[in-house]
Amino acid sequence: MQMQRFISLILLFATLLCTHAHAQINDDFQQIFGSKYVGDGAYLKKAEWDDHFYPININNKWGYINQRGEITIFPQFDWADVQYAGIMRIVVGGRTGFITYNSGSGQIEWLVQPIYAWADHFAEGVAIISDGNKYGFINRIGIQTVPLELDGALRYREGLAAFQKGNLIGYMNRVGKVMIPAKFDLAHSFSENVAVARTSTRSSKTLGYIDRKGEFVYTVKNNQFDTLSSFSDGLAAIEKNGLWGFINRKYELVTEPQFEQVRPYFSDFAAVRKNGKWGYINKEGKTVIEPQYDEAYDFQEVLAMIKVNNKYGFINREGENIIPPQFADALPYYFDTARISQFPNFGYIDIEGSIIWDPRSPHDGIYNLNDNKKRMKAPTKRSQASIPYKQDHIYQDKLPKERDNSKSRSRSRRNRRR
Repeated sequence: MQMQRFISLILLFATLLCTHAHAQINDDFQQIFGSKYVGDGAYLKKAEWDDHFYPININNKWGYINQRGEITIFPQFDWADVQYAGIMRIVVGGRTGFITYNSGSGQIEWLVQPIYAWADHFAEGVAIISDGNKYGFINRIGIQTVPLELDGALRYREGLAAFQKGNLIGYMNRVGKVMIPAKFDLAHSFSENVAVARTSTRSSKTLGYIDRKGEFVYTVKNNQFDTLSSFSDGLAAIEKNGLWGFINRKYELVTEPQFEQVRPYFSDFAAVRKNGKWGYINKEGKTVIEPQYDEAYDFQEVLAMIKVNNKYGFINREGENIIPPQFADALPYYFDTARISQFPNFGYIDIEGSIIWDPRSPHDGIYNLNDNKKRMKAPTKRSQASIPYKQDHIYQDKLPKERDNSKSRSRSRRNRRR
């Protein structure tokens, strides 16, 4: 009896400690929306608005620079992801962990040691983890809020995360409590208080949007649509017979299915593909930038990335080439900084196109900002960087996961969009 009481006291103390830590995290961090989009309601310290870090690669070792192009974390990892909410996902020896940067000491601090076969970046203070087979969740101090026992999981959005057990999908809150039982055979993350979901029986299927209670608030009637997507900026893409259009929050069709591909609305514009070329439409479905690009991406920030004749550049909302297509590879702007490449290595430019980081420029080696004695040889040419995860672990915002049995480990630009 005394032993049981002792164990109960320990469990109570641990629960209070975790609750206190979670409260501290919420007090110290603010949720970011708008032009400084960090994805999925991530948290960002106020002090980090002007001190964001970006991954670099020098001779196949990864580190970080700040927005001034100074090396803040010396290249030492096998791979490093972009910084989300002050936390950086890194790979060492094929295992994934998380670090943060102590600006006072100029040193990295391990939040989670590299022990996982795969881990996603943090969203709403929680990250998906995997042992290569099962999935779970950890919080910002590395405690498993959900053990590695799920067959699939999505990032937290609006306080809920979809999880898969067997062939069925439900939703849980941030502490792992099931809020919507697993009863769907297809589900997306919540967005604007609804989520795409589907139930199936031997005789019928019901596809629509559910509320936070798991009840359908809209269902597709008479096979009007074949595919639904999540809402963004008050509109959601729908597909019928291979063509895409948009519906509003009243589930009314506002843009007839006519596009071969579409991207979600951001800042009132959506990128759409018609007759093999990409352009942009507004919320009324009117063309604002004529289809003319081989690829086009979202206006998540001031400029949008486009591709013409195998070269990437950036345009403004009037369709003007602010940074003309010239790069062999690029990623969209993130906190006013874009990754670009004209060579096997990659660098960074600011919103005006000025170079922040060019790994070709040093000829006598590269020094650490915080320790000038620490030095690396100048960069040598190398193959293009890629995510060190097999395609099965590239994040997709729906369950069940689409399996890719190929051995390709190439990067998917769309799946890396923030």
